[in-house]
Amino acid sequence: MPSKLPPPANWQIGKTGASIKFHNDVRHYLESCNDETVRRRLKEAQRQIETGESVLYIAITPTQFLADSEEVSDS
Repeated sequence: MPSKLPPPANWQIGKTGASIKFHNDVRHYLESCNDETVRRRLKEAQRQIETGESVLYIAITPTQFLADSEEVSDS
């Protein structure tokens, strides 16, 4: 049994437009990303959006997310 179940087909219900856009942008970004650390961070962000743990109100790109999360971890 997988440790993490895939999101339900209707995970977008109740999510903000910015959250859905970011989630979809991450999916496309991951198609060409080979860095496992980056992949892990972005997949975790996707999971948090799917479960409602994180909500985005302002649209950001995966690159902006990675830059912002780097700044936080450096603090």
